[in-house]
Amino acid sequence: MEACDPVNEARRAEFRRVDGAVYDVAVIGAGVSGARIFHQLCGMGYRVLLLDRGDFASGTSQASGMMIWGGLLYLKDLDFPTVGKLCRARDEWIDRVPEKVRAAGLLYLQGKKETRNRHLVQTGMWLYWLMGSLKRRFPGGGVGAEGLDFLKDGKGGGFSFEEAVLKESDCRFVLDWILPFATGESAALNHCEAHEMVFDHSRKLWRLDLRARLHGHESTVRTRFIVNAAGVWTDEVNDLLGVDSPYRHELSKGVYLSIRKPQTLDDILIFDTGKDGDTFTVAPWGPVALCGPTETRVTCLRDGFRPEAQDVRSLLRLCRENLKDRLGPEDIVSLRCGVRPLAVKRGFSKVVHPLELSRRHLVHHDSSRKVISVYGGKLTSCGLMAEEVRKLISSSIERRGDGVAKSMGVPPEEHFPGLGSSVPGAEWCRDHERCLTLEDYLRRRTNIAQWIPRGGLGRHSENTDTIRSIARVFSPDDAAAETALASYQKSVCMRHDAVLAEV
Repeated sequence: MEACDPVNEARRAEFRRVDGAVYDVAVIGAGVSGARIFHQLCGMGYRVLLLDRGDFASGTSQASGMMIWGGLLYLKDLDFPTVGKLCRARDEWIDRVPEKVRAAGLLYLQGKKETRNRHLVQTGMWLYWLMGSLKRRFPGGGVGAEGLDFLKDGKGGGFSFEEAVLKESDCRFVLDWILPFATGESAALNHCEAHEMVFDHSRKLWRLDLRARLHGHESTVRTRFIVNAAGVWTDEVNDLLGVDSPYRHELSKGVYLSIRKPQTLDDILIFDTGKDGDTFTVAPWGPVALCGPTETRVTCLRDGFRPEAQDVRSLLRLCRENLKDRLGPEDIVSLRCGVRPLAVKRGFSKVVHPLELSRRHLVHHDSSRKVISVYGGKLTSCGLMAEEVRKLISSSIERRGDGVAKSMGVPPEEHFPGLGSSVPGAEWCRDHERCLTLEDYLRRRTNIAQWIPRGGLGRHSENTDTIRSIARVFSPDDAAAETALASYQKSVCMRHDAVLAEV
């Protein structure tokens, strides 16, 4: 009897559903930018196809610090319009989606040796609060570190203010924009590549030949527009599309490490490193604290997606400078590593520290080839970027009316060893959230791989049997489940164990 393979059957049905379809827009890249653009266009009634070679949010969007910043970064350059725009965007997230985003307190701490003039910092905080329309908590000065017994002595003279954070995770934030419109006239395909993209100049249509990377199913679709939201791969995709853009990306590698959250850590702490204008944050996230990030310029994408021992050593040094406990590799729960795309003009040739480059987004419209490319951006501004794209699409394609979002229901919850909170069940995620692999589930549908040491396996692999049972949910038989488990164990050894062994 042939083994039951629900993942493969669902993929076959999905590729049959889209085969031969003509879409208004195909969005390439399902990170936070692509997901928000997809949601915005679907909500306007457009027929949209979302594609990603990996899982949803499997690139830069899975390696954030969970922060929804206003425009504080741009205050030092006196870029007041950008400051105001990003503050309004931050506040809109808090007001519109309180189930996803909440206000959070921050405490900026200087050491005994102040590297920034405290009076200028205080004035800047007040100005920032005013430009945010007085909506956030009034910034306080002269704040000490009382009650934070895990900090080293001498951390005082701080300033308190308020920003926003994601409630659950960056991956969930992305996924929640995709799933309500992933069925019906629109579609969202993860682990899917467009292996050939051809523009028909006479019909003004793109032909996309699609292939499921895990199961091999194929389909052909056509689309009137392509939105290239591939993040750090935007330049590469534009080369394939034949688009000559005036912009490109510089790349910055960012690494966080997580440790067990100190009991009295409630607000996000920001420490002045005194180097390159950089800061070091310690932010509570569930049972862990995210410490980081690093900022390292990279010229090769392959070099950017794996944390190196030197990244970990740098972060541990900052932890030891600011926290009482002398943390070592054995105290690290997980590592997060991503590559930030920083938008620059194509002719930009300076070699500068990534912090000197803007996090602003840029949008390029190639009207002759019907391609819109988006560059840069951040969690805060993804809605602003999506609105710019929507306006460009609306100028060429008449909207069809309001789209209808599907309610996803409430998933059954399960317990995972070592977690104080429950997680959505693996079968639910497989059947309702396009969760295709063991890693999709542990890393992006849940926070198991980030909150339990060694990708959920446990410090001594004590959770192996539990993860084996989860692997069976995504596999046609026990042999395939064992192969999936072995592959996941190998990836944990490479991305976690091997790195820490070199520290």
